[in-house]
This record gives sequence, structure tokens and C-alpha cells, in this order.
Amino acid sequence: MLVGPNAFLSFGRENYSGWRIGLKDSLEVAASPSFWKFASQNRQAAVQEVGAVLSRKKFLAGAADYVPSLEGAASTPITRGIRAQAMDRQGQLLDDFVIENIGSATLMRNAPSPGATSSLAIAEHLVETMGKHLRFTNVTSHG
Repeated sequence: MLVGPNAFLSFGRENYSGWRIGLKDSLEVAASPSFWKFASQNRQAAVQEVGAVLSRKKFLAGAADYVPSLEGAASTPITRGIRAQAMDRQGQLLDDFVIENIGSATLMRNAPSPGATSSLAIAEHLVETMGKHLRFTNVTSHG
């Protein structure tokens, strides 16, 4: 059974092992007022997540709250994934698929996975959004 993922700050954009610290990436986060606002609003959850990151036993105990049959199970760590998460200036996490128009460019940020970015439904939504923004006349929706 695959259990996870948890959500915890990675100390580097390519820190898949979890045991290295990317100095440049970590300093960039530490210099962000948005991060500190977020951290101050989520202290209790952060303390719980630190315990789960440092101890597989604590991680499984937390998972057993949802799946009681995991109580006392053994575990083997796997390669971790890293997902970028957009945050606003107030330290609030942004929902997936932030669509923003800047001039004639339409940007889609904070996509949750590469698979999601290839979704035809999302592509149709973007085409419709771009059509309205740029006032295309031949844009139709098949929804």
C-alpha cells in the first residue's frame, strides 16, 4: 500500500532525497514575507508535519487515524515528489490553475501535475478564456 503524500517544505527545488539543503532555494524562501505570514498562520500543522517527516513511525500513526489497519505497520520510504505551490503576498495558498492575462499573454500557473496540464477540458477552458480576453470571433465551446 502506498501511503502519502504529506505536505512539507522542501529545502531545494531538486531535493528528492530530502536530506540535502539547497542554500539558494532555502534563502529565497526565508527572505519571503509571504512565507513567514503563511508559517505564522500554520504553526500547529507545521509541528505535526515536522514530526511526520523525521519519523516514519509518526507518519504512519497519523495515517492510521484515517486507515486504522495501518496501526503498527512497517514502512519503506520511496523517492519523494516536489510540487511547487503558489502563494499570494498575504501568505495564502492559491488554488490550482491560476489563470491570468497579462497583455496578450494568458498564463496558467500552479498546475497540480503534468497530467493535469494535458487535460482537454482545461485546454478548452483556456481557449475559451483566451478567446474572451482577446475577443476572438471564431471561438466555440463544445461543453
